Order: sequence, then C-alpha cells, then structure tokens
Amino acid sequence: MERLATHPERRRELAEDPSLVPAAVEELLRLDPPAPFLPRVTTEDVEIAGCPVPAGTLVNTHLTTANRDETCWPRPHDIDFHRPDNPHTSFGVGVHRCLGTHLARLEMQLLFEEWHRRIPEYAIAEGTSPRARLVRASIGMESLRLTIPTA
Repeated sequence: MERLATHPERRRELAEDPSLVPAAVEELLRLDPPAPFLPRVTTEDVEIAGCPVPAGTLVNTHLTTANRDETCWPRPHDIDFHRPDNPHTSFGVGVHRCLGTHLARLEMQLLFEEWHRRIPEYAIAEGTSPRARLVRASIGMESLRLTIPTA
C-alpha cells in the first residue's frame, strides 16, 4: 500500500483496471518481499566469486537484490504491472519455498480488489512516515497513515 500511495499513477492504473490486480500482486511482491533475507548455513566449504566460504558459515541471500536482476527485469526498480513474466523469488525457491504462497497471493488480491473498488484515492498522511519492523527475517508494517479524500 505504501508503494501505491507514493506512486499515484500506478494506484490509479490499478483502481481503473482491476484485471491488473494479479500482476500488481506479483510486481509488488517482487519489489517488497515479505521476508527479504533467507539465512542459511553452508554445509561444505565453497568459493563464491573468488571468496572462500567455510562450512558452517551463516550466509544471507537477499531476495530484494535477486528480484532486481536487470537480466530478468528490464527497469528493475520501476513498478510495472505489464511485465510479461515475473519469476521473482519473494517466497523463496525450491524445497524452501513458503507453503503459504497461495494464501498470501489470494489475500493480497482480495485486499487490492476491494480496497481500490471502495477507496481508489489515497495518499500517505502529511507529516507521517511509514514504519516497518524487521522481526527475524520478515518485515512487518507497524504503521502507515493514509489520507482519503472526502466526497
């Protein structure tokens, strides 16, 4: 919601064309993964880009960085609800993929459809800043104050 509030052209696009909601969900997940870091421990000695990484080393993969690979996403920092393919890693990959991906996507789609049908215009309230909190490897929004124009 923060990204849509700060990019009114994308917010209007979504409100005017609800068929974009599934693509919007994927694009917004790509840009802001709910768990942007995947901590892992190496099981054997490896070398990455010339750097030795001994077995037992804690490493973090940064999904936000992976989701901005220019070879996969042209203009990777832009919000684009018309990307033909969006193979983001926001829910992990392979055997470590989050089991709740289908439910999370459904919840986001329903939220965006209903919210934008009822409240197509909104912005971040002046004098406020969104506050997010990192808990373990997940990010949660603590507050996002929005203003809604009155009729």
